[in-house]
Amino acid sequence: MGVPVGLAPCSFRESGSWSGWTYDFWIKASADLDIDQKIKPIPSLREGIRQLANQEIDVLATCLTVTPERTDRIDFSAPMNERGLRLLQRRKTAGPLSFLAWLARNQAFLISLSALIGLALTAATLQPILERKRWNSREFLQHTGMVLIGTGLNLLGQKPKTVVMWTAIGLMRTIVITLFTASLTKSLINDQESTRVTLPSLKETTFATSDRIGVFDESAAISLLTATSDALEEPFGNLRRFSSEEDLVNALANREIDYGLIDEDHAKEIERKPIYRSRVTFDDGEASFKLPQSLGLSKGLPDQLRDKINRSIISERITLEVQKAIGSQQP
Repeated sequence: MGVPVGLAPCSFRESGSWSGWTYDFWIKASADLDIDQKIKPIPSLREGIRQLANQEIDVLATCLTVTPERTDRIDFSAPMNERGLRLLQRRKTAGPLSFLAWLARNQAFLISLSALIGLALTAATLQPILERKRWNSREFLQHTGMVLIGTGLNLLGQKPKTVVMWTAIGLMRTIVITLFTASLTKSLINDQESTRVTLPSLKETTFATSDRIGVFDESAAISLLTATSDALEEPFGNLRRFSSEEDLVNALANREIDYGLIDEDHAKEIERKPIYRSRVTFDDGEASFKLPQSLGLSKGLPDQLRDKINRSIISERITLEVQKAIGSQQP
């Protein structure tokens, strides 16, 4: 039996002991199977699926969501429970800070601003050389500001060479601003034309196929977005895959992506860490899409043993549901 070591809260190792709700569920469900079990630590989910596909292990004891990609390589047990997907969002800033943040991540604006500053510094540096004057810091700053603001260019320069230079600088400045305006307009039009999808929850969240969405490797979110793009006949062009919660949270907080679409278990792990909660938040409401989660089984597992495992899982799930129902009725 393979157990991933770092997939809290499903399966993990802490202080030398195995824990996690999936691990505990399997131990209880397999108590009556009368089989010898040897626990094999697995460094990652991807490695666990690989070993399961190569029949190096018989069971992968962690919470696996059934996806089309995985069913080609491994089998699944009867569902242990259902888990949903949550939409992870960046904590928003309000007012002027929000506009400044938008400018900071707009590549067209940053490139145009850099080009303008470069033109201004170049022109202010060449001015005294062409005029054969001594360098003057006050004039240098004045000329730099004129290029950036765009006023007074016609008053600069007395010699023909200087007039030609400032005329060229003015034309280049006009070209830069035109390109920036065209690029900005194009990005706004593209965003409006992108197909928008509503993620149903208590608070409906709408995102576009052009949005930058972060998902985990081999997750159900990938299958969900693939099915959605097939139905819309428009792909999600900016899908980015991550292997850890820290990388996804950092990318979202640093505006490298717009949203994260992750399962409830990863969501709980992020919500319990204050360092993550201070940077990101979830859509208000319950999980949007409920998907079954199962143990991973090797395709080479004997049918008789597979049936015993599934019966034990179903029995244990019924027991847990009954206990949950009785507990909710007690005062």
